[in-house]
Amino acid sequence: MDLRWGEETDPDTLLKRCGVDWGVDCRSLGAKPDMPTLRGVRGEVIRVHSEEIRLHRPVRLIHPRYPIYIAPKPEGVFVIGATELESEDDDPATVRSALELLSAAHSLNPAFGEARILEIAANPRPALPDNLLRVEQAGAGLLRINGLYRHGFMIAPAVVENALGMLDALRKDAASLAPGAVIAN
Repeated sequence: MDLRWGEETDPDTLLKRCGVDWGVDCRSLGAKPDMPTLRGVRGEVIRVHSEEIRLHRPVRLIHPRYPIYIAPKPEGVFVIGATELESEDDDPATVRSALELLSAAHSLNPAFGEARILEIAANPRPALPDNLLRVEQAGAGLLRINGLYRHGFMIAPAVVENALGMLDALRKDAASLAPGAVIAN
């Protein structure tokens, strides 16, 4: 099967093309036709490199002006983010957002002032009206996960673990839920 990033695909058709019994729809904003209340919340991140800074787990900083998170990655790379703009705009990040993120990171550790900027990126994140994640059976053999909002990197491992448990339960009792039933909120 030949799939390409950004290619529009109907989940039911894809299940048939793949010849599988179960699939997980995690198309993010691509699922808007099936989830009309889904909206984009623009988030901007900056990736930096520094050998001087030592963080071993993600840090959430509730800065007086700019709340941010800093997630350490391998080899001295750090992801700094947490901007939140009600917009599906996917243009490059703004100077204001970059300044806010970098200033807040510097307030956490002045060594961020000498870190090298590797990337500045912006993308809309999927959110529902209540800003809560939704995991639901979306049809025969289809589980839909969407609406991670700004919490994706923190809760993704738990979401995957729960989704696998749900898929296992659904496989055992395929008729246990009607399409559209919310499994977790």
